[in-house]
Amino acid sequence: MNRRELFPHGADLSVYPTVAAMIDAHLAGYYRTYPHEAWMRIGPLPEMPADADAMMRAAYAENRPRAHAVIVLPRRIVVLRCARRATARDCERLAYERTLLASTPELAAVRDWPIEARLVYCDIVAGVEAEARARDIRLMLYRPRWLYTHRPPCPRDPKFATVQRKLNARRLEEYAAAYRRPPGRYPNRADRARLGLARIAAMTPAERSARNGKANRTRWARLTAEERSALNRERGSATWGGLSAAERSDLARRLNAIRWMRWRANQAAQA
Repeated sequence: MNRRELFPHGADLSVYPTVAAMIDAHLAGYYRTYPHEAWMRIGPLPEMPADADAMMRAAYAENRPRAHAVIVLPRRIVVLRCARRATARDCERLAYERTLLASTPELAAVRDWPIEARLVYCDIVAGVEAEARARDIRLMLYRPRWLYTHRPPCPRDPKFATVQRKLNARRLEEYAAAYRRPPGRYPNRADRARLGLARIAAMTPAERSARNGKANRTRWARLTAEERSALNRERGSATWGGLSAAERSDLARRLNAIRWMRWRANQAAQA
């Protein structure tokens, strides 16, 4: 099993958590401090009779498609879909839901913000990665252990930290006013990647080393003890296999000298 996989590939669906459990854990782990709503009705309101009362309008509004979750992040909207075993049909459905968000009246305050589609999965079938790449959908592996330990940063304004289960129109307008950026073209994922590579290329060697060290510490903290041990063994075997006999002997002598110096230092400290 790949060290990044938490669930066996191709297993019976009963092994994986339910979609409802995945949605609740993902929202609580990553987006609990941001406006969000699970199982949200999206799309334009259907045509109603002129004499429709409030109860009839609510009934008509419930006839719209339902998205697994909609999250309003600072300056972008995320439409989320969870799948036990992701297929191309999930990508097709998620792309369709993304087109409906612009016409959803509940999101009128943030209608001009860019929309990002994310597909969270436990298992995946062949060909889904290419389908998601073609539809500009981000794939995310469902990792419960990381969800339970992750702590997202709170928004800059504390009054937005307490969010109701359903999106509130007034609070959403206040949130949009606080995080709205000046009008202009929003860079897509490819443009952001090119800008990031350009910034890295412009860094000095010391700045690049500090950035890589911080990124490696972040990735290392997400791994379990077993995953760290397996990664160290894999790196060690690859490094050792690429050395010649003389280089191995020299490396062994230096490692033994370091161990001897540490032992003598411990003995001196204890004395």
